[in-house]
Amino acid sequence: MAVDGIEPHVIRDAMEAELEYSNEYGKVNAKVFRSAGGYAPTIGILGAVLGLIHVMENLSDPSKLGAGIAVAFVATVYGVGSANLLFLPFATKLEVRQRHEMITNEMILEGVVALSTGENPRLIEEKLVSFFPNCRKAVNRRVSSQRAPREPLNPPPPPGRKTCREERDVPKTSMKARSAGWSPTRISSPCSSPSS
Repeated sequence: MAVDGIEPHVIRDAMEAELEYSNEYGKVNAKVFRSAGGYAPTIGILGAVLGLIHVMENLSDPSKLGAGIAVAFVATVYGVGSANLLFLPFATKLEVRQRHEMITNEMILEGVVALSTGENPRLIEEKLVSFFPNCRKAVNRRVSSQRAPREPLNPPPPPGRKTCREERDVPKTSMKARSAGWSPTRISSPCSSPSS
């Protein structure tokens, strides 16, 4: 729609309607699991009541009472456990995914509308990064690394001073050696290696 040159407010209205529909459609799966999480403990209690009814039928035989009560309460454990360990966590996970998808779609909506209005790309980037705080940190690191000048690994020497390589290549002799006619001796330099 933006490529066809349609007005930004028309694009926004159409995309918001689509977002609303997809949001309602996406919530259905989470609602199913949340409802199952609500019904599972009730079914467990029903199982416990039916088990206790069966125990009441065998009151004449006390040896079967303990096993019957244990089986009755196992149904409650299954109901509560399945609700809290399976159904409700599934529902929460689906809701989080749906919310993340909605945030992404809202970001796309804002980006498309901003592009169709002809906003500055830097402003569009700032607007879109605000949807995901973690992305803001990454963009700030990228921008700061682009703006900061990188220093060379071996900075040039100050004016008038030779580099270490130039100092190693030229042998240095002491003034005493030159004036007295002695053979030249090499003077150690902070740049010279111990083997030279």
